[in-house]
Amino acid sequence: MKTTNEPTRKQILDQLKKTGQLTVNQLTKVLGISPMAIRQHLASFEKQGLVSHTQMRRQIGRPSYIYFLTEKADKMFTKSYDEFLIDILEKIGSGQIPETIEEIFQQRFSKIYKANRDI
Repeated sequence: MKTTNEPTRKQILDQLKKTGQLTVNQLTKVLGISPMAIRQHLASFEKQGLVSHTQMRRQIGRPSYIYFLTEKADKMFTKSYDEFLIDILEKIGSGQIPETIEEIFQQRFSKIYKANRDI
């Protein structure tokens, strides 16, 4: 599913991956996006099975919800170290040896981003 707001969607998923779980207010503070926009993205992610939530009770006021990635979303984050090593070995084998480690990681990031940008 392609959207015009891909960076925001990716930022939300990245923040949830980094921290494990966040409330709408926490995401708002970190990303500087309105709570309504965050809720819309989270609702979309829930429909896709990428995000789930639990209710957090408070002493006063309405309960809030804590959002976290599902196993389905967690699989979107690359853990394929073998593919990374193969990429490096292919570069070396072809004589296209990157000059810096940063260049290696940037090329790998670009490859992963292109494969997942329709999320």
